[in-house]
Amino acid sequence: MLTDAIIRNAKPRKTDYQLYDIQGLSINITPAGTKSFKFRIMKKGKRCNLTLGQYPFLSLKEARQLAEDKRFLYKNDLIHDPSESLDSDALASSQAPIFSEFAEHWKSWKFGKLYGDEVSSITAKRQSTCKQIDRALKNDINPVIGDLPLDLITKKHTLLIQQNIESRDALSVAEKVRAWFNEMFRLAIAEGIIDTNPAADLDMLARGSRRTKHNPFLTLEELPALFEAFSHYKGLQQTLLGIKLLLLTGVRTGELRAAKPEQFDLAKGIWCVPPENLKQINKLIRTGAHKSEIPPYIVPLSTQAQEVVKKLISSRYPSQSYLLCHRYHPELMVSENTLNSALIRMGYKDRLTGHGIRATISTALHEMQYEHQWIEAQLSHSDKDKDSVSTTYNHAMYIEQRKKMMQDWANKLNELGMC
Repeated sequence: MLTDAIIRNAKPRKTDYQLYDIQGLSINITPAGTKSFKFRIMKKGKRCNLTLGQYPFLSLKEARQLAEDKRFLYKNDLIHDPSESLDSDALASSQAPIFSEFAEHWKSWKFGKLYGDEVSSITAKRQSTCKQIDRALKNDINPVIGDLPLDLITKKHTLLIQQNIESRDALSVAEKVRAWFNEMFRLAIAEGIIDTNPAADLDMLARGSRRTKHNPFLTLEELPALFEAFSHYKGLQQTLLGIKLLLLTGVRTGELRAAKPEQFDLAKGIWCVPPENLKQINKLIRTGAHKSEIPPYIVPLSTQAQEVVKKLISSRYPSQSYLLCHRYHPELMVSENTLNSALIRMGYKDRLTGHGIRATISTALHEMQYEHQWIEAQLSHSDKDKDSVSTTYNHAMYIEQRKKMMQDWANKLNELGMC
């Protein structure tokens, strides 16, 4: 029977080998070190091995649940493998590229369109999206259609993938995969590879998505209890300092994750977030804006925020390039869920998120009678009434006013117990 420790400690050998769990589940280890969960099942009297996904993207607990779900679906004829009905002659005669190869082409097109010559520059948003796409390809998509030519992929294939993802209640993943499918197959149509989109209208058969939840936030009156929770936090000091910096600046979690020490001018008391780290860059570039037209996001730093930045910089590892680093790989940025997970451990599940901190700041500053335009500029919100890129996203606007506003805000946080 497998355990996480056994899987983690399994070393690659010269050839593939498998470690076995229960009820047909196993994990295959390749010479390259890739670890993939396999599930053995009887289909129409034949023993078949299904690939469930790669470890650690898919945990042992999740793999067992997925195997149990698939066993039930196949046993009760509730799932159909469309690859069983493929014509071998059609496979041999197809001139179209196989899906897994075209998916890599689509990724290059997608990020090349957004980033042009700077496609190699890794931003927080791009890094996160790449990981999500790669995870979906490895775990959900390629095991079903990775080796199929594009022109032989049908609605049944894409529907099966959607159903597989939905069977583990990953409805947000299913929604993203539908969007990526549509973009991939539209590109294939535009390039003359296929004539129809086999993922069109999948949303009509999708399970009802959960209602969108706005990020929960706190009122001023609720902040002292949060700061009390800070004092009892037993996790990494870097994580707590990161949450405090969110509270002191109002930046997005993605912008904080991508922050590097050289972006901070502590002598001037400002943080210059480069355009490629901004949430709005994808939208702007799609509308034809050049990156040079997009101004940096100027974030004034209160004296308290500067102290937090100094602490983070002084405690860096030699190989650390980001202000907040990954727990086990200092050369990488802090992982996507670290800050929210810390808030959950402090008892704030469904009560506060990293993004919800921005709503806390906006609500409080409006209550403190600050100008709406100053608050919107501080939060890097767009001005929907202006058309030009330079005015719509001019994050240097009201910089002097925002310096005083954010210093007042930091002082208010101190009064409420944050230190």
